[in-house]
Amino acid sequence: MVSYHFYAAPSADQSPEVQQYTVFDQAAGFLNSVRYLDSIRQRLSPKTQTDLDELGLIPADDNAVPRKPIPDSYWNLCGALYGYLYAELAAVRH
Repeated sequence: MVSYHFYAAPSADQSPEVQQYTVFDQAAGFLNSVRYLDSIRQRLSPKTQTDLDELGLIPADDNAVPRKPIPDSYWNLCGALYGYLYAELAAVRH
């Protein structure tokens, strides 16, 4: 079984208005890797299963001490990221 893990992580110096570009750019890179690796899997071992069990978004200031409140925009970005990944990954599996 192949297990994929991906966490987008904008940098702490990025405002919420900029983070969306970073997150979706990172997601596009992840999706390109999944498509590439899945094409190899299909060619060499088509019965090998895949699992997408760790996908998400890490807040930009996740390591801040003291911990800062998570802005509302983070949750909107999480929802958008999950929707995008779901649609794109469903297409990988035909």
